[in-house]
Amino acid sequence: MGAAMLNWPAGWKVGKRWLWFVHRWLGVAACLLFVLWFVSGLVMMYVRFPSLDEAERIAHSPPIAWSQVKVGAQAAVDKAGLKAFPADLTLSMWGGEPVYRLVEGRKRFGVSAVDGRVIGETDVNKAQQVVVAAYPQAKPRLLRTLERDQWTVAQRFNAARPLHLFALDDPAGTQIYVGSKGGEIVLDTYRTERFWNWLGAVPHWLYFTALRSMPEA
Repeated sequence: MGAAMLNWPAGWKVGKRWLWFVHRWLGVAACLLFVLWFVSGLVMMYVRFPSLDEAERIAHSPPIAWSQVKVGAQAAVDKAGLKAFPADLTLSMWGGEPVYRLVEGRKRFGVSAVDGRVIGETDVNKAQQVVVAAYPQAKPRLLRTLERDQWTVAQRFNAARPLHLFALDDPAGTQIYVGSKGGEIVLDTYRTERFWNWLGAVPHWLYFTALRSMPEA
């Protein structure tokens, strides 16, 4: 008992030394994390995360060939097998054909406005035609077909997967994603967007593909 009491001050000193050591380096790590959040937040103020907004979609949508439209909106809803009118319905060109786009929850449907057929799986060749129609001056080059990557980890792309990724090989380094389900362009990204988001949104949100591909976890 006496020996144990004699060793107590020495043990306390060792414990305090380790406590200070751990506290110091945890503080350093936390400070670095706050600096990272601050700097990445500044980047996010000026560079958005890649997305295809409505203005971009419309700007690259060919004029609708109204003379080819033979199927009405309600008929398209019925062809898609929906019991109620969808949350979103648009009419746009798909290559050289007008097509209704219907969104209901996480499901996306394409229905031809010419003959009412439901648009099924879109292969690479058809996807390339879609990109050419949207960007007439470009010569899209297939990079790969993928389930998800850093810019398409969001759950809103699930209904369109897998995605065909094309490079336009233009000065802006534009890349276009076409969903194999429904065959529409779902995202565009640019070289500067991709570069700055690795310094902005990705570290700020901890938005890494390996983590975001498992939302349940």
